[in-house]
Amino acid sequence: VDALRDRHREACAHADRPAPAENATGPFSATGQPRDAIICGDFNSAFGSDAYRRLLEPIDDAPAFVDAWIARHPGRTQPPTAGVYDTAQWSDGPLACDFLFVTDTLLPRVARCEIDGDVRASDHQPVVLELN
Repeated sequence: VDALRDRHREACAHADRPAPAENATGPFSATGQPRDAIICGDFNSAFGSDAYRRLLEPIDDAPAFVDAWIARHPGRTQPPTAGVYDTAQWSDGPLACDFLFVTDTLLPRVARCEIDGDVRASDHQPVVLELN
């Protein structure tokens, strides 16, 4: 989690201070350097775990991350994303460990974030993010 936070902070620093060689006249012309980011996947950490909370902590000089599902469904408990149908591998029962984190600057663009609880193609459920 700290490595992800560090890469985000580093990317934002590059966006704020492009290298001097990046100018409009040379072969290394400036390109867009976004400060927005999306981090998604199987985090092997349950909802509310130390790692989950650490990712959501403020980041110096960079937009903070928010859980897109929680932001779109305030007050609701996130459904499980692993072990829903595969009870042999997940003998402790289902849990939420797949997340879509977006920077708070992207939050206004989140149109929807859903977990498909019906799919049986994997031991994890798909998590879908739609941005405007």
